[in-house]
Amino acid sequence: QTTKVSSNVTAIFIGRGAEMLITLVSVTLIARNLGVEQYGLFSSIVALTVLLSKFIDIGFAPIVFRETSKKDATFDMLNTAFTVRTILILGLFIVFNGVSGLTNLNSREILLSNILFLNIIFSSKYMNFRELLEVLFKVNLNMFNVMLFNSIDSIFLLVFVFLMPYVGGGIEYLVIVYVAANIPGFLLLIIFLTKKYKYRF
Repeated sequence: QTTKVSSNVTAIFIGRGAEMLITLVSVTLIARNLGVEQYGLFSSIVALTVLLSKFIDIGFAPIVFRETSKKDATFDMLNTAFTVRTILILGLFIVFNGVSGLTNLNSREILLSNILFLNIIFSSKYMNFRELLEVLFKVNLNMFNVMLFNSIDSIFLLVFVFLMPYVGGGIEYLVIVYVAANIPGFLLLIIFLTKKYKYRF
């Protein structure tokens, strides 16, 4: 058990370090490719979606972790949390688009924000849906795969960002790949959960 804990701590330490390093390179390239004004717009939209995503984070993760850790636990609590968060994210989409006309956001910024909202589902950085999927890994002390999948996301983003000047990509391109880069890791997470832990929604 001690060996398993130490290996998990090592995996988290190395995984977080690699992810931060790759993200630092990606952000540097993004700022260089977009320029000051467009990078400022991109950062503000990302900050807006992260802020709004907190409205659907109603403290489920610790409860799900506790219940899933119990002997003979089922997936009921995890699936309930997924269902509630799915309803909340749909409500967030509706409310945001309903009141966005009353804000200073133009139609382009509203569209980009809506695309970035998908990261609430796919990205580990938003600590929502993916956070719930990671609970089973945490319970079983298997953080290596979580860190691996997160690093894969970061590598995909770095590759997409590196290609920006070659494909003439602007902020629209960046927003799309910023979401798309998280999909491979998200799918791998689900596949692994289904095969190793027999997870079913």
